[in-house]
Amino acid sequence: MTGLTHEGLFLCLADILPEYLDREFSGRRDLCILATRIAVYVGEYYGLEVRPQACRVLLANEQAAAHFDEAEKAGLTWRDVDIRELFKVDGSHTVGIGFETPTAKWAGHLIATGGGYFADFTIGQGERLNKGIVTGRWIAGKLAPYVMARNAEGTQARYWMFDDKGYRQAPDWKDYRTSRHAGSVIRRVRAALDSLDQEREAIHEMIHEKIG
Repeated sequence: MTGLTHEGLFLCLADILPEYLDREFSGRRDLCILATRIAVYVGEYYGLEVRPQACRVLLANEQAAAHFDEAEKAGLTWRDVDIRELFKVDGSHTVGIGFETPTAKWAGHLIATGGGYFADFTIGQGERLNKGIVTGRWIAGKLAPYVMARNAEGTQARYWMFDDKGYRQAPDWKDYRTSRHAGSVIRRVRAALDSLDQEREAIHEMIHEKIG
């Protein structure tokens, strides 16, 4: 396929990569480094530079997001909102991904970026349907140092980008098996793009016949 852009690649990966990870690593949710490393490999295959980006993510259900909005209108920040107390009142709930934890593991969250876009293929680890936090399997959008987005279910996602290369020491980044997984994903991406090309060619021929 010619003319593939970062946006197109990320959208294609969104249909393939989360499902692949679910199938290959059933039960694991901390796969942001592996997912991003695979995206880098796939980008290289198509001649696109995909860069890893460390970040922290805060997910808020509709009630919590409303309290954050009110606080910020009053000149405060989301940190000034007592979510634990508000949970007792109206079910406000948040989930943090990539914030510092007292473990030996790298504490950040990793996403793929390129062409002015970002893609988070493991955001589903933060989904809490019973608490009203609905993310789906992926999130993508325009890249900026700080990103805030809200979906139709009212879930709010806030991304803070930061500079940290600690993920490079993680097994999921260095392990030779990562390239094998990348190869499997590349084959699926290639098949999907070939199918799209064939569909476009069939539509073009049909239009040509009708106006011929």
